[in-house]
Amino acid sequence: MGGMQPIFINLRISRIAAGLRQRDLAHLIGRSTSFVCRLETGGPASLTPEIAKTIAQAVNAPAAVLFAKGAAPRPLDPPTPLEMLLSVEGRSQRKALAQELEITQGHLAAIARGVCEPDAELAEKIACIIGMPFAELFPDNSRRGAA
Repeated sequence: MGGMQPIFINLRISRIAAGLRQRDLAHLIGRSTSFVCRLETGGPASLTPEIAKTIAQAVNAPAAVLFAKGAAPRPLDPPTPLEMLLSVEGRSQRKALAQELEITQGHLAAIARGVCEPDAELAEKIACIIGMPFAELFPDNSRRGAA
């Protein structure tokens, strides 16, 4: 079966939403980081039903959504600018972002996973870094930011 391999954009979106780096997901499924990268970018990778199920469990999403067949995978909600900012790849980038926000990397990870919400001051810093209005990033907390 020649030709291009499918690009599983839903896998990337779900992985980021789960707060996982490619390396983290690879460790959870017992595969290499390059294997995960190939799945996400359409490179050659052997995807068995067992591996698909393991990946789906790791990112907490249905395998049918992650690995939709056809040219256009069924879209998930794209990551928000906040999710993209908080899921930066690479230890040095996360460390630099945490330092700029004046929080620990653990606190940054908790915000990215949705375990905790930033207070108004921290939310304002995040909004400033992204360059978006506070109310767009934190619609549920727009009253706090207005004070």
